[in-house]
Amino acid sequence: MGNVVSSNPNINRRWVKMSNRWRKKFEKIYRADKAKITWLESMYFINNAEFCIAKGIDGTEIFLGLRNDGTEVAIKRISKCNNYQCLKNEEHILRLPGLDYPFITRYIEFVEDDQFGYLCVQLFEHTLDEYIRVCPEYQLYNIVRSILKSLKVLHDQRVFHWDLKPQNFWIDITRRVRLAGFGLCRWSPDEETTLYTGRAEAKNWMANETLTGEDNGPLNWSTDIQGAGMLIDYVLSRGQHQFHISIHERKYNLEQDFKGVLAKDLIEWMTDHNPNNRPGVQNCLNHPFLCSPIKKLEYLINIGKRKEVAMFKEASQDSISSLEAYAADGYFRGWKNKFPADLVKMMDGKKKEPCYTDNAFGLLRFIRNAQEHYLEHIEKVDVILAFPPLFGCAYKFAKSQGWNLDPRLKQMFITEDAFHSPPATFEENLSIPIQESQQVFTMPFTLLQ
Repeated sequence: MGNVVSSNPNINRRWVKMSNRWRKKFEKIYRADKAKITWLESMYFINNAEFCIAKGIDGTEIFLGLRNDGTEVAIKRISKCNNYQCLKNEEHILRLPGLDYPFITRYIEFVEDDQFGYLCVQLFEHTLDEYIRVCPEYQLYNIVRSILKSLKVLHDQRVFHWDLKPQNFWIDITRRVRLAGFGLCRWSPDEETTLYTGRAEAKNWMANETLTGEDNGPLNWSTDIQGAGMLIDYVLSRGQHQFHISIHERKYNLEQDFKGVLAKDLIEWMTDHNPNNRPGVQNCLNHPFLCSPIKKLEYLINIGKRKEVAMFKEASQDSISSLEAYAADGYFRGWKNKFPADLVKMMDGKKKEPCYTDNAFGLLRFIRNAQEHYLEHIEKVDVILAFPPLFGCAYKFAKSQGWNLDPRLKQMFITEDAFHSPPATFEENLSIPIQESQQVFTMPFTLLQ
């Protein structure tokens, strides 16, 4: 059992300023008369709607709070008469040592009284839903990666989340995405890979296999993968939920052009109706959508080495059209204009006719040969930035032709876990990972009478 709520302690209040969004509210909490404050074991808050920053459909309320050491925190409160076991389950999951990672909301403390349980966790600045509607475009890519990183941390510890939705991802003061909402989580003992449990998550975010209407459906890693796939679609569309429920049939549209060919490829893979066809989370992290520019260029060079591309002048119009179909019509015509004229002249040689065809096949071979023979010249051009659709076009075409099964290409998307971050320690100051200011304000309790 957690610590029990105590009476008002005679202590000095301290406040370590971190949050920008909630600063004015913390100022009120810090300076409030003691009669307005609800004191817990080592933290306090004001039980007023003004300081409630989030609510759940199960009656959960999240309040701004301060610890005795001055750390700003979020205090999740739920009545013992209302789905209280979910809060206890969340406490149990968050206290697993393997989940003390930067992509997971940090557990701080749990207390309870006769009426409520209080789960104290790391403070957040924004919900994911708020952030994706206003953040810069490049941040959407980082958010997708962070969602998958957080899920990998869970699955490495044999934890199934089973409630992946926008409300359960928070943004901290450093704009890092952190996974929250562990009330429905299940830990798989030993090496079990499938559990059966009651269906309780938000219906529009449920995996296909849990839409049968049965009380006990299968729960495993692939269930989370579909949830993450739907969430990634939601993030990249800045809040458009393409996956809807209608009489137990999921209807969605993945033809939106905001995602691009590679994002669409990843989402379709993750949301496959057959759970057995979905990738593991590390395979998702290795997907070309999340490749670095360096790896993308390496892939294009390797594609340019294939004999089919080397014989670009003999490529059929069907093959050329198939490769270019993933870009706008006519996109690759005139591609030489994006390279220095002296490089193009050297590559074409002294022949009267241009050596390289004015299509994507000619471009791929040009990139490979320039990298091989005129590296100092082509390095002046950011190929990935100059031709944004090229990598996606090449990957999808190569996939349709079976080229990606070639060991040299296949190995590029099979890597060790390069995203495994070192765990934080329980001994470190909880404010350090998200702290913006080291100013500590201390006020004797007696001055607040």
